[in-house]
Amino acid sequence: MRALRLLIIEPHPALVQSLIRFLSLWDDLEVVGSASRTDDALALAGELQLDVIVVDPTLLGAQIIDRVRALVPGACVIALSLYDSEADRERALAAGADAFVPKYFVVDRLVETIRRTYGALCRAGCATHKGGS
Repeated sequence: MRALRLLIIEPHPALVQSLIRFLSLWDDLEVVGSASRTDDALALAGELQLDVIVVDPTLLGAQIIDRVRALVPGACVIALSLYDSEADRERALAAGADAFVPKYFVVDRLVETIRRTYGALCRAGCATHKGGS
């Protein structure tokens, strides 16, 4: 089985580096790109063959979810937010995120969410999922 290809869209460079470092510990996950600005994120999303996009909609605006979803309709989108209120969660999901994880998470929780969300999308329609095999 090939590794799931991830794009991280996050404005804080230290968090991006930490996520890349921790996610590299799992053989079934590969961070293939990261961006801190919307324009860069959209360019990468259009270029890379992605399975999962982890994005902070809080600082980049919830519309970033809709925009990356339009570029990569088959990828699962996981909102990663500093805030964990029900309103933040609902806003991210309403914008098109498949899942929501607060930033104070334990990395294992993010990995579990990536696998569960991607697996659910694949079971629902793997033939239409761009990254499905």
